[in-house]
Order: sequence, then C-alpha cells, then structure tokens
Amino acid sequence: MSRSIVMMLVLALSLLTSLPASAQDSATQKAGRLIQQGDFDDAIELMEPYARQNPDDGQPWAILASAYHGKGDYKTAVEMNQKAAKFTAYRATSLYNKACAQALMGHIEEAHRALTAAMQAGFLDFDLIAQDADLAQLRAKHDIPMPPAMDYESLTGRNGVKLGYKVLLPDDYDAGHTYRALVMFAPGPGERAADWAQSELLGESDDRRDWIVIYPIGPDRGWFTHPSHHALEDLLKKLKSDYRIEGDLFHLAGYGEGARVATTYSQMSGAYFQSLTVFNAWHWSRWDDKDLKDDWGGMPVNLVVGAADEYGLPLNEKTARLMKSAGANVTVSVLDGQDHTLPQVRHGAVLRYLERATSN
Repeated sequence: MSRSIVMMLVLALSLLTSLPASAQDSATQKAGRLIQQGDFDDAIELMEPYARQNPDDGQPWAILASAYHGKGDYKTAVEMNQKAAKFTAYRATSLYNKACAQALMGHIEEAHRALTAAMQAGFLDFDLIAQDADLAQLRAKHDIPMPPAMDYESLTGRNGVKLGYKVLLPDDYDAGHTYRALVMFAPGPGERAADWAQSELLGESDDRRDWIVIYPIGPDRGWFTHPSHHALEDLLKKLKSDYRIEGDLFHLAGYGEGARVATTYSQMSGAYFQSLTVFNAWHWSRWDDKDLKDDWGGMPVNLVVGAADEYGLPLNEKTARLMKSAGANVTVSVLDGQDHTLPQVRHGAVLRYLERATSN
C-alpha cells in the first residue's frame, strides 16, 4: 500500500465524526486495523453501512477510499475519494489519492488535474509527490513543478539519530545582536517540503530581519518521534550556543501537517519554547480534554483558521475554550471568508502571525 493511502487512513481515523463516539471507536478503528492487515473486503463490509447512514460525514468515505485502493479497485476508490473531497478536512488528501488511483488506471490527464487540485487545496508533501510509485506514469508524462532545492546541514544527536536542518539568517545579520528564533515545521517531512516553505512562507529577508528561522528535517523522511526528539533538542542546544536568542527560548510554528508535529513538541520539548503558532490545525481532534487542559502553563498559543472552515473553525474554538479554562494564553486568528487556511498564508504572513504570538 502506498504511503499516500496510509496517510489518508491516518487522517480518516484521527478526525472527529458525526457518528456516536462508541460507534466510531468500535467501527472506524477496527476498519483501520483491517486495512493495515490487508483485510480490505472486511473493512469495506464494516464501513459501507456507516457511509450510507452518514452521507454528510467525510470519514466513512475516506476510509472506504483507502480500502478500495488497497484491494486494487481503483475505479471505486476514485468515487469514494471524490465523495470525501467534498469535506474541507479531507479535500487535499482525498484529491491526491484520487490522482493516485486515476494514474494507476492509466487516466493520466484526469490524474494530472486531480493532483493539481490537491496541491492547490494544500497537499504540499512534495517529497511524496516526487517519489510515490502510484504516480510514476503521471510523472513520466508531466513535469510536476517542484520548489527550488536548498542546501541543508546535518547533525547527529547524542542518541545517534541524524537529522537535517537549515538556518536562515537575515541579510544584515549581526553576531552581536539578539534575535527572536523560530523553529518552523514545514507541511511535509522531507527536504522538498522544507524547500517549498522557505521559498513560499517567510517572504524576503527584510520581512524576517529580527528573526532567525530554523527548518528541521525529519530523520529518514519521517516526522520527529521518540527518541528522535532528543536529537532535535541537541540541535536547539547547539543553536543557543551559536546565536544570541531572545529569552534563550525558541518560538514554534507548524504549517499544514507540520502543525501536528509542532504541537507535539510544544509538549515533549516544552522547556525550549516560548510560544506556539499553528496553521490549519485540524489535528486537535486527536487530543482529549485532559491533553488540551494540562501541561500548557502560560505559553502563548495562536490558532490560525479560516472563518468558513466548517470543520476547523469550531474545532479550534473548542480547543481554545478548553485551554483557556486551564489558564493557557490562547488566541484564535480567523481569516475572514476563507474555508481553507493554507493557501492564504504566504510570503511573510507567517511572521505577522508570529508577531501576535510574541506580543501576548
């Protein structure tokens, strides 16, 4: 099964659903296990009743798309992905998986259109796009635009975990000056996603004249997990010795899928960070009330979401209420009229939202 389908399955199981909680736990989680085991027909038999009973919920359609793709029924997978793509929370990944299924069927032009739509909707894992075997025929016929390649440094942590990283300094960097420092998690785990973030998100050097920006690259093209977060902490210790950093603490931001990683590290390595800003943070649905209310202290948290995002806006507002009830310093920054955060935050806007977090 391609990594794109695994991603779709993880997304489908992680997002909230309109199904009763008990039904969700017993059905969607079991369906996910069946798909991971390769029992695609059993997963389909389990989820189809829920899809029929809940046509306005994207989760069952997304899970069915994964199951049909896994069993090689790409025509039905396209149909299921199309249904799931009607829901904002599933749109980008569903369109990407639709492109994969169409490419495997040999429908290259349709696949190209679906991939273009997926990228416009915020699917920005360029490393996966460049390597996914499902898209081999598509790549052979069409040049898929990739961000300009950047150079990266490498650090091996004391635990032996090797990670890449990039440090961006202002053009007028002064070693005697104290700067704010941002650790930025890009919308994908590999170098190409970080390439894109550098070229698209932060604008010209003048926009970040008071900032040092660090892009970590997940080891082996994977997101940071235990124990690799110890290597990340070793990197942060090195940077604190190399540069004069305001408050001796870093700000933390995540964009798209990187929001999940940034949130995790605001907790796992919280002693290194003084604020958290996340863009398009649907991942909050994986946190229960205790996670949201505990262990945040007074850290400023800025949740950036579109006003017309029918899934993300209420989810982030609920998150903010729970965190505020525990004394956290939370702001919800709403993008008026937008149903999707990612395409709206480009070219220096990230740092403008960071300014809000640092002023709390």
